[in-house]
Amino acid sequence: MGFEMFLVEPIADTAAMLLTAMDSQPGGKWSSAARTVQAIKTNPPVESPLRQFIVAWSVLTIGAFFFYFFFSGLNYYFIHRRYGNLDHAPYPGQVRAEIMMASKAIPVMGLLTAPIVVLECQGYSRLYGPGTPHGYSDYGHTYTVVTALIFLLFTDACIYWIHRALHYGWIYQTLHKDHHKWKHPTPFASHAFHPVDGWVQSVPYHIFAFFVPMHKLVFLGLFIFVNIWTVSIHDGASIKPPSWLNGAAHHTYHHKDFSFNYGQYFVFWDWFGGTLRSPYDPGRLLNKNKSDKKKL
Repeated sequence: MGFEMFLVEPIADTAAMLLTAMDSQPGGKWSSAARTVQAIKTNPPVESPLRQFIVAWSVLTIGAFFFYFFFSGLNYYFIHRRYGNLDHAPYPGQVRAEIMMASKAIPVMGLLTAPIVVLECQGYSRLYGPGTPHGYSDYGHTYTVVTALIFLLFTDACIYWIHRALHYGWIYQTLHKDHHKWKHPTPFASHAFHPVDGWVQSVPYHIFAFFVPMHKLVFLGLFIFVNIWTVSIHDGASIKPPSWLNGAAHHTYHHKDFSFNYGQYFVFWDWFGGTLRSPYDPGRLLNKNKSDKKKL
């Protein structure tokens, strides 16, 4: 299992070493505890779906909390607060409320995603790299770049239609309405939603790996990129992107006016579906006074 060596084994080895060092005599009670800790490395066996589920949930949850607070925090203090130039005024206590909602959602999203990761670990996906018969050299640079681009295009299309469906009637009321509490979102709103809502929008990333061969590290890198992008489109800093790219202004417009700009990375599907609205037209979201004073 790819991340066993990055999480379970180092923790078990370090704990065992510390416990052993605490004994004044070999074979003492702490040494016995150290042997128990070391047994965690092989019990249940590494190939056990139960073990893989537990480790997957742990990695997903711990990793999500780390990236959420790290990237959202950096963005909030160094971009959102300094350069946010949209009509962007979170209500008092909103950041705390966003963090509370995200903190409740992240562990549940980890539970929902862990079974998919177990299937990947059991060899049902087409991920390759460490622990598989194929490596990077079997596919090469061109294939890696092309598949990364296809990954972005595929997930962008899926998320557009999933997101649009989440705005339908009872689905919206049950799942997606929580995320639209944030009419003026901050970077901490990036993961502040109903856990099933967040999980449904993450499924396309995993589905892709079951049909298209992709290196494990490339897949992990893209997954991290997706989280950074999600933070960035909630920061309210309107750096006007190329006309084909979805930015923070587009997404803030979506939070305020609900029925437009469902896209993730690109504006193509909003254009195709008739839901594209430019936030840069006169009288929209851009706060010119603040924009003129603060430039990135």
